[in-house]
Amino acid sequence: MSRRQRRYLVSMGIRMVCFFGLVVTPHPWRWLFLLGAAVIPPLAVLFANISTREPTRRSWEPDDETRPALMSHEVIRGETTPVGSDELRG
Repeated sequence: MSRRQRRYLVSMGIRMVCFFGLVVTPHPWRWLFLLGAAVIPPLAVLFANISTREPTRRSWEPDDETRPALMSHEVIRGETTPVGSDELRG
């Protein structure tokens, strides 16, 4: 979490420099500072939310070794009930 906050704060600091530059620089350079001040916020949020960690396995997901598997020769037999049958309506 602190890494995300640091990235975001650095980006917002750069944005503040752009606002300051917008006020103190002559006309042609103002457009670059204005562009920086407008583009940095969405990029800051995007980069702050990028996670470098791999997703962890959830506790309810079984490991590959413990996961039950059907063998290719096993056939599961059963009866089916048609969708419109009276047994379903009960």
